[in-house]
Amino acid sequence: MHSTYLNIEGRVIASDLLMRKFNIIYIGVRRGVLSCKNRVILLARQGQPKLGNSYLNDGFLQRVLKRILPEEAFAEINSDLTGLGARCVTEIQAHGDQVESNQPYVKQCDAWGNRIDQVVMVTSWSKLKGIAEEDGLVL
Repeated sequence: MHSTYLNIEGRVIASDLLMRKFNIIYIGVRRGVLSCKNRVILLARQGQPKLGNSYLNDGFLQRVLKRILPEEAFAEINSDLTGLGARCVTEIQAHGDQVESNQPYVKQCDAWGNRIDQVVMVTSWSKLKGIAEEDGLVL
């Protein structure tokens, strides 16, 4: 038997079998409320997770690095990774959000029809590149 699903914003809410069992006929969603024939189902929206410093939250990685690295090297790397973890949560995350919401595109012609073939992208791309170079992630 083939089953279809009530899919709202990419989330499967209920199968058609479940909807038939409870006599639910999908009408629409407005402001977090799923309207159905004979029923109203409130949909909870999940908030954005609060990210912390992923290096400081990873005790296993810190213990492994402390065990295998000389003491001076661990002290230097530990401070660098702590800073990078903090930077990821703040600055890098903000630039990453900008990059994801503003994808680069090719502008082929200017306003007068002249061919220019220019790649247009937000400044966050170059800022992320600069951050990667500063932190030694790329050479």
